[in-house]
Amino acid sequence: VPNLRPNEKKILDDLRDDDMMVIALADKGLGPCAVTLEQYITDALKHLDDDSTYEILDETTARSKLKEISDAISDWLDKYEPRKPSEKVRRDGSGSVSANDTKYLRFKLGESWNKDP
Repeated sequence: VPNLRPNEKKILDDLRDDDMMVIALADKGLGPCAVTLEQYITDALKHLDDDSTYEILDETTARSKLKEISDAISDWLDKYEPRKPSEKVRRDGSGSVSANDTKYLRFKLGESWNKDP
């Protein structure tokens, strides 16, 4: 049973069904918020444009770094979630992490509502 009144559930359903709205997480644990897709993309690009945090890599360098990260994740999984000799896959269903696997690679944007633009 949802912990929402019928009118609140309808508003949430309407927002969820609107392709031009994004339900995002606000920063500092303030919970979910709704923002327009245009504003969400603008905020993401502004965040990614911070060259003190991010660096644009050429494709060869990016693939090399991705392989390094993938290998490190595989090594960690092998150490902390080893397969039994009879198992071909891990308990999470994966066999290994490959450079094309995006399961562990995520970009997460938290909307900031209490900062000056």
